Amino acid sequence: MKSQLIDGYNVTVITEAGLNAGAKTLHDIAPNTHPMVAELVLNMVRSDWSQGHEDRVDKHLLQVVDLTGAKRILAAMLVASGAATVL
Repeated sequence: MKSQLIDGYNVTVITEAGLNAGAKTLHDIAPNTHPMVAELVLNMVRSDWSQGHEDRVDKHLLQVVDLTGAKRILAAMLVASGAATVL
């Protein structure tokens, strides 16, 4: 499987560790987000990123946080999944 290079992130698949890092970061940013909503959004992000639909990721995250929060969550997910560099 070919790696995607999107905005400086070189990760093809978001792992379970990435999902956990995203959940922690989302909770830190928006602690009042219902756990089921957080799980749904993060799973959609994981699925879309892993299937090469990076363009949908921000749309999902922006349902629960602002753009800065969305980028922080995505960065946490990618770093925990093995990204060597985050720009």
